[in-house]
Amino acid sequence: MSAIPRKRRITARAGLALVALGGLLLAAVGGYYILSVYAYSRLSGLSAAAAPDVLNRDFPQGWRRLETERLPGDGARSAPGGVQDGEDRRAQDGPVVELYPTPAPGASPVASSSSAGARVPAQPAGGLRSVRWDDLPRTIGETPPARWIQIPAIGVDSKVVELGTVWVDGKLEWETPKWAVGHHKGTANPGERSNMVLSGHISSPLLREGEVFKRLPEIPKLLDSGQIVDVIVSTEDTRFLYRVVRWELVKPEQLDVFAQMSEPTVTLITCYPDFAYWDRLIITGRLVGIAPVPR
Repeated sequence: MSAIPRKRRITARAGLALVALGGLLLAAVGGYYILSVYAYSRLSGLSAAAAPDVLNRDFPQGWRRLETERLPGDGARSAPGGVQDGEDRRAQDGPVVELYPTPAPGASPVASSSSAGARVPAQPAGGLRSVRWDDLPRTIGETPPARWIQIPAIGVDSKVVELGTVWVDGKLEWETPKWAVGHHKGTANPGERSNMVLSGHISSPLLREGEVFKRLPEIPKLLDSGQIVDVIVSTEDTRFLYRVVRWELVKPEQLDVFAQMSEPTVTLITCYPDFAYWDRLIITGRLVGIAPVPR
């Protein structure tokens, strides 16, 4: 007789445990939904493009200076991008460069040309110089690959690795970058007159592959407020400055973000919203300046 009440107690406790587990799952789903609604609301109503004249504005003077930043590829050439996983980039040896130099007293930028081939102003000697799009390579693969990326406005400072494709459950998918930004093979290299596609995780709690583009969703609000957002992509020899011109949300299956373009373009991709990953946030920039990497 005593065995029956004991079995009932066990059954009751198991039932309560299942109810509690179900409640936790519902709470988690509800939490994800609330976070997603909040994430989408942060982008709602924001302008999808930067100011129309953003490509013709002067390069920043004495602003977000990077004179203390060491360039990738110098002093640590054993690995693409210059830094091994887990290394402290600040501890490396390498040349120091000032990306946005403060001009000498009385110096002023040269006015930009209105022609389609020269869309940006010149920079005082010693800094970035403007580029003519008509002079850039049109064939993908003519220039060296990207090794490093910096987005000063949101604190991105990461090596760039090459990404190929792999078969997953019978489908061809892109590899995912681990603790780095990935350059999708077959898209343009820095300085080429086409579309360079770079992707990175917004978060990776299960795979633990980093969150290099955690703050990428801040860019739409910066553009909406009128702030200039620049993306600096470096090869072994040259730094290329791309200026962000627009953003958009697309579905994961939308492949036109990889399409070739007639303008020298950088396309940044990350999942959105964080922890839900339903869509892809696309940030687009155009090439406006070039600076050599000193030796």
